[in-house]
Amino acid sequence: VGFIAEANELLPHNPPQAYILEVEDAHSNRGRRTSSYYCTVTLPDGREEDLHISRSLYKDLEAGDLVLVEVGEGFFGIEYANVYSYEEGA
Repeated sequence: VGFIAEANELLPHNPPQAYILEVEDAHSNRGRRTSSYYCTVTLPDGREEDLHISRSLYKDLEAGDLVLVEVGEGFFGIEYANVYSYEEGA
């Protein structure tokens, strides 16, 4: 799954749409050896999504913070989303 997801995003496709969205929640799923980090946002089409984020971003996020979210459809037609820190006025 990792290779397909990476190839989906890296191979030629239409550029993603970028949105500045408010974080509704930040949470983690802890396993025995690894943890995964997520933030919940509502996309412009009304879908609420839990998007995977880095540990460092997770540590800096609180509900109400703004993030830059890029949403696109990759080479294989699979939708993807990337989340980045957003600083107003930066």
